[in-house]
Amino acid sequence: MTLNDAASRGVYEQLQTGLVASADTAFPASTAVPMIEVVAPATLQEGYTFEAQIGEKGRTFTVTVPPGGVEDGQKFSVPIPGSRGEEVIENALVQPRVSVPVGDWKDGQCNFCGYGMCHPVLWNALFCPTILTAQVMSRLKLTWRGEPGDVAQTAQTFRIILYIVAIEVFFFRIMPMFIPPTFFQEVTYDPDGIPNTGDEREFWAAKPEYRNMLLFFGWIRVIVRSCTVAFTLYLMTKTRAYMRSKYGIPEKNCPGCEDLCCSLWCYCCTVAQMARHTADYDTYRGVCCSDTGMPDHVPAIV
Repeated sequence: MTLNDAASRGVYEQLQTGLVASADTAFPASTAVPMIEVVAPATLQEGYTFEAQIGEKGRTFTVTVPPGGVEDGQKFSVPIPGSRGEEVIENALVQPRVSVPVGDWKDGQCNFCGYGMCHPVLWNALFCPTILTAQVMSRLKLTWRGEPGDVAQTAQTFRIILYIVAIEVFFFRIMPMFIPPTFFQEVTYDPDGIPNTGDEREFWAAKPEYRNMLLFFGWIRVIVRSCTVAFTLYLMTKTRAYMRSKYGIPEKNCPGCEDLCCSLWCYCCTVAQMARHTADYDTYRGVCCSDTGMPDHVPAIV
């Protein structure tokens, strides 16, 4: 073996040793932070926060707008929260969510017929405002008390409020239908056809032996009805205040009590405006009796 051959063999062995790492060699753990791409739902200022959803399981996290702010539709990257980055990356990208206008209402309070006379929002606002309020609360991930909550707490919001409405309907509408006619006096009429004892369903036309019972049920109806109206007013006021805070909508009239005044004096228009603001009815149809007032496949709102 020549001197040149020995030198070449030595260089080769050194190169091979450098390329093949020992099994005991320790490599430093990666410190890279997993990122995910988010589409801005609106033109937002630096530091503004909103909720985004990852995957089909409904996991949500808070996104903070980076320095300089973002424009409507702009894509930007944010760190994936938590320590389960591999699972998040494997499962999904950010789920699409319905963008909600920021800084002002989508339309005016009096635009409740904007989607036609047969739209579910109009009919729910007129005849079942409590149900429509519950649907808006479900979209906003609020509990039945009008407070933000986790998925487990807010999943039952619509159902709990529906039970409350069902109790009110039973006592105020259905129960009087089961009062036997024998509880009331026979109605007599004068020659002009005017009843002498009033309508047979009026309390003072009841037979004396049944008046205390009917008075008791009458007070139950009044109490249940009053509590339901007060509860609806409370939910509507609190939900509207939450929406204004979440989407940066300032008060324009009655500073300090605008939410209460709108809910008290124009509850139909108010709840319909909140429903239109939190849904894309131009793209998706409305539903009367679902948890959110939208079909199940519709993305959640931002």
